Amino acid sequence: MLPSSTLEYAVRDFSGGKANITGTYRVDEGNINAAYRIDVDEKGLLFSSSGSYYAKEGDMRGEIVGSKLAECAGLSTYRIKQYKGFGLMESAPGNMVIKSRNAIDKDPKRFAYEIGKLCAYDFVFGVGDGHAKNVFYDGKKATRIDMESVLMTDMVDTRYVARDFLDNLTGYHTKAETLKPQLRKGFDDAYKSIRSNKREALGTVNRAIRAGIEVGDGYGKKPVDPSVTSEVSRRIDLNTDRLFDEIFDQYRILAERRQ
Repeated sequence: MLPSSTLEYAVRDFSGGKANITGTYRVDEGNINAAYRIDVDEKGLLFSSSGSYYAKEGDMRGEIVGSKLAECAGLSTYRIKQYKGFGLMESAPGNMVIKSRNAIDKDPKRFAYEIGKLCAYDFVFGVGDGHAKNVFYDGKKATRIDMESVLMTDMVDTRYVARDFLDNLTGYHTKAETLKPQLRKGFDDAYKSIRSNKREALGTVNRAIRAGIEVGDGYGKKPVDPSVTSEVSRRIDLNTDRLFDEIFDQYRILAERRQ
């Protein structure tokens, strides 16, 4: 049985190579207040038995920045709280896109609208890893997870977004032209939300820079580059008609190559 006061014990023990920890703990901070049963898997993730929360060892502040920027884009988000040595997150609603075909098939236009919103978010804020395993869908809303690869504008360009676009629309490539109006509408609506929240978004970026928050994927992280603020501002002010067409054209080329 784990001590009931903290999860730090479980994280520290896992770091020491003990991956067979099971117990109950309680967290009473912030907006996430509940008791959970812990199971530690081989990847270092600690899951609650209810499946509603999980914890991940390390600094999750990049994930929190990604979530705040997703809110600026009007996207579905989930609560994340940073504790000493680990982050605690709600599970995203629905299931991974690759496991959500029944829900998607019921209303492909709704799904296309949601993917369009995610494309705008990924491009403006330089969010990598937007593939079909990092997008959850519940039949109404698409939610990005694993947002720690945020503010990486040096890597995430229109072609990068088109590639993730392709991954999420797998199985719908032949219908992409018919879904284009919904994709564009989602893209435009997210852009409108980002523009109306531009001050808040740039404030979030600047706070991340001042705090030295590190972002990136499993291959390595680095502090947010100070030049990102001006690049995000530039992307917010771009002509969305031309921008969407550029992404969609690159998507079409990639889709044809995959066939």
